Amino acid sequence: DDNINNNSYLNYTTYGNTVLTNDTKKIDDTFNKLVMVLNLVVPFKNDKSYAFESNIIGYSQNFNKEHYKNLGLISLSNGISFVQNRYKFSANLLTDKIWYGSEPLLVNVGISPKLTYLYSQNLIMNGYLKYMRKSMSKETDKDKDAMIRNITMSITKKLNKNGNISAQSYLS
Repeated sequence: DDNINNNSYLNYTTYGNTVLTNDTKKIDDTFNKLVMVLNLVVPFKNDKSYAFESNIIGYSQNFNKEHYKNLGLISLSNGISFVQNRYKFSANLLTDKIWYGSEPLLVNVGISPKLTYLYSQNLIMNGYLKYMRKSMSKETDKDKDAMIRNITMSITKKLNKNGNISAQSYLS
């Protein structure tokens, strides 16, 4: 990346009638990314229509020189799902932790119920709610703590064995 500070290359810019100076300098560096996704589904022994589901996502972006720009994420989702006919309902507990540089940035904790409907073998519809508490790690950033609520609707069409197209809309 030849511009990790996202410099605009201009000496100034305007915001409405306000002139803003660009005091960031162009910095270049190389980085590596690592993404890990693990999914586990374990059906209940007595009733296979219920299952325990767990998802883990890990993400790391490490700069070779400018370590203060490093980024890390761990995201966990655990819950129970129920499948009947063409419907699947799941309820999950969620948590995320994000690091920026070598410092913790924030922690999210929440819940997310989700309903999936298999309209046909090639068309899936999803709707889910998410309710999370965002807690900033630094005391000086506590004014950025928030309760996050959103609703999401999506539809996915399978195109062939290796592809699909999806449309999604959400309100937060």
